[in-house]
Order: sequence, then C-alpha cells, then structure tokens
Amino acid sequence: MDRNISCGSRGRSMMLEFTVAAAELEEVGERTRPLREPWLNYEPRRLPGDLHTFTLRRDGVPVAATVGTIVRELTQRRFADPYRLFHDGFPGEEAPARPWSDLTPQDVLPCAVLMTPEYEAVLAGPEASTSHGVADFVAELTSWAKTTGMRSVAVLYVGAQGDLLSQALTDAKYDSVPLGNQNVMQVDWTDADGYAAGLSYKQRNTVRYEMRKFAKFPGQLVVRTLEPAEPAVVDLLMEHATRHNTPLTHPGAEGLVSRIAELFGSRTRLICVEDQGSLEAFSLFAEEDTELVLMLTGTRYESPHASEAHFQATFYEPAGRAPEWGITQISYGLGDDATKRRRGCRQIPTTGHFIKIS
Repeated sequence: MDRNISCGSRGRSMMLEFTVAAAELEEVGERTRPLREPWLNYEPRRLPGDLHTFTLRRDGVPVAATVGTIVRELTQRRFADPYRLFHDGFPGEEAPARPWSDLTPQDVLPCAVLMTPEYEAVLAGPEASTSHGVADFVAELTSWAKTTGMRSVAVLYVGAQGDLLSQALTDAKYDSVPLGNQNVMQVDWTDADGYAAGLSYKQRNTVRYEMRKFAKFPGQLVVRTLEPAEPAVVDLLMEHATRHNTPLTHPGAEGLVSRIAELFGSRTRLICVEDQGSLEAFSLFAEEDTELVLMLTGTRYESPHASEAHFQATFYEPAGRAPEWGITQISYGLGDDATKRRRGCRQIPTTGHFIKIS
C-alpha cells in the first residue's frame, strides 16, 4: 500500500511507502546491524507477523526507512506483541509499566509495530540522522496509520541510537514507557585475566569463583563454527525453550540452527562444553564487524556441572577470547539483567512508544 502525501512546510512531495520486501532497505544505503541481512531474516518468526518495510520517500528518493509488522490479532510473542507488552508489562527488576492494562485487544488492534527482529527500533537512510527527516517520517507514519484503519502504532525498543526518533515520537504526542535493557560488554582488556581484573570487587569474586569451579570440570571446551546439522545443539535448545516457556517446536529449532549456519557461516562462534562425548552446554555467537552477538544458548540442566558450563560458554570464554578475535563489544540482548550485570555487562535502557488512533 502506497500513499502520496504533500508536505506543505517544505513544498516537496513525500510518500510513505509500506512494502512487504525487506530488500527495499538496500535503497537507503548504509545500515546498522539490526537492519542488515542476515540479521533481518534468520529468524522470521521473531515478529508477531510478516516483516514489512516502512519507507519515507522525498521526491521519489528513499530518505528514511525501517522494518516492522502489522499485528491484527493477539499472538504468543510475549516481547514483540504490542498488546501483551503494554497490557502485561515487560518483566524486569522493577514493577513494569502497563499502560494498556484497561484495554482489550479490540481497542488497539490492528497495530502497526516498528521494530527489527533484533528487538530494536532504528532508522536508516540519509535523513535518519536529521531531526527534520525523522520528524517527517513519524508524521507520515501516523498519517498512514490513520488512513489505513490502524487502531494504534507502537515503536518498540528504542535504544541508544534512537534519541532523534524518541524526540520525534514525543513531539508527535506518542506516549512512552520503559521496556527492557540491552546488555553489552565493552571489551577494553587483552585477556581473561584483564577481563576479571576490570570488574568491581564483588563482580570479580563471583567471576573468579565460577572460573575456578569450571577449571575442575572433567570435560573439555571447544570453539568452532556451526554446522547445518547439529542434533545435540537442537536438543539443548529445546531444553532451554521448554524451561523458559518459549514457543519453539523441534522442527522449528532444527530449521533455526540450519538457517543460522547457512546465513552466517564462518562468522559463527559455537562455544561447546562437552563431557565424555555429551554436550553439556553451548552458546552460539555471530560476528558483525567488531561486535560479537549472542544468538542462542542451551544447557543440560540435569547435569551437576550445568551452572559452571553455562557461564563459561556464555560469558568467560568469549570475554577471554574477544581481544584475539578483534572484538570490541559483546552484545547479550534483553533480559536477565542481574545475571549479566554480575558478569560485567552494562545496561542500555530501551523505550516503547505508542499512540492510540481515534
């Protein structure tokens, strides 16, 4: 659906284009990681609907764009479904904000949702870094929503890169609430000892205690690239999904692992903890420039070594090896802030913006 709109304030034609092809983003030039392939399409079911592209064109030229979806009915995507997110709140260390607690799904759906599959709302394009370009994008998005029968618009997980977007949404009378934190490690050490030494006293004691426990582990740690067929990885991924009540089937897990192996290839870092031929824990990362991104984890929870195996694979091994891999940041995503903070992550707050269409 396309809609031509005249922008009287600047006397130039504009069009907010709503497409179903993420490839349209290629027209806007340089993009940050959440808007690059294959980060957009390795897990198509992360969003509660089909991936769409929202593009603002000025004089026929794309100047700002992002991705999102249309939610027409309640879904099981707890952290991406706008109704569930704003009705139930984002679970965290503090009581969550619940601005839609008194509303029904029919009050706010269909909803246009702007967010990438990496749980971040970010714009790309030559005007994405200008206040007037971002303001025009928000104005035309809102106008498009009103004329196409949307009952609400939600822009989810606006983080550190989104100051201009947050300001434009606020100026356009969108409400906002805090959502979860993005957890990152900034790598400013040269080896594992340097990583531990740079932590606070309390953090350092926790980390060194867990490292000593893992040193007594009878198995071995292996770092390799992900293969297309990884039955042991799939089994532990399903254990993780069951434990955390994540909607994932065994065929879905197989497909996800296979797609990551195919799309990321040699950029994957699969950190495995093995004991007598059995996979005890794994953490799967992928590299993008100098960033290492956690994608999947799994643990054999009944193992007596489950805790130390998980922490070694997820935090200590990648932290120790990051300098030799040329990594300057390790990204751990949303949730479980206390666990990640104890191991050296800092939290970057994200915000959810929303407006109800009359």
